[in-house]
Amino acid sequence: WGRTILRGAAVAGAALAVVAAAVLLDTRKEPAAGAAGASRFAAKWLKDDPAAAAAAFPWTVRDASLAAPPGRGPNRLAEAKGSRHPWGFSLERSGRTGPAAWISLAAVLALLAAGFRALWLRGGAWRGVGAAAACWIGFHHALHSVWGAGETFLYAPHWVGAQSLLVGAAAVAWRPRSRAATAEVWLLAACAAAWNLRNIGLMLDALR
Repeated sequence: WGRTILRGAAVAGAALAVVAAAVLLDTRKEPAAGAAGASRFAAKWLKDDPAAAAAAFPWTVRDASLAAPPGRGPNRLAEAKGSRHPWGFSLERSGRTGPAAWISLAAVLALLAAGFRALWLRGGAWRGVGAAAACWIGFHHALHSVWGAGETFLYAPHWVGAQSLLVGAAAVAWRPRSRAATAEVWLLAACAAAWNLRNIGLMLDALR
């Protein structure tokens, strides 16, 4: 276990190092103009309440697959970037207290755990793949508990690849045992895609 987890963490750490090096070496943009600019940028977006951000992250993992209907909020870039819209979109959910919310959260976390277990049971290099995916999601949990500009949902593309890998591994593991279970997974994926396309359509309509 320990050796595989360390390998997974090393893969995630190497990917992070590449991204950090690209930011530090890119002197054409502000505020990422070298180490001093990167330091100022990091300090600017520290979270005021890390405990609340840490508790909210699992919900953001769930919402990365099925976003809330788009709402509107202040556009922090409107003045700096000269946007013609004084507002921005919000896709984070506010209500998280109903039974359906907790059931959906448990279902997503169970799928991720099932995917990790399936990769672990396959052995060999697959264990490292599963560990890397879990460590990558865990890294973003730790990072966005203390740092982030605006809604954590905005950073979902950073970990949704690892999340999709684990969900896909769970679906493949079920295939030999239950075609119905596999069909249900793909049906849910199709419904999620249709829902998210609807949200994109609503945002495009609002921009017209």
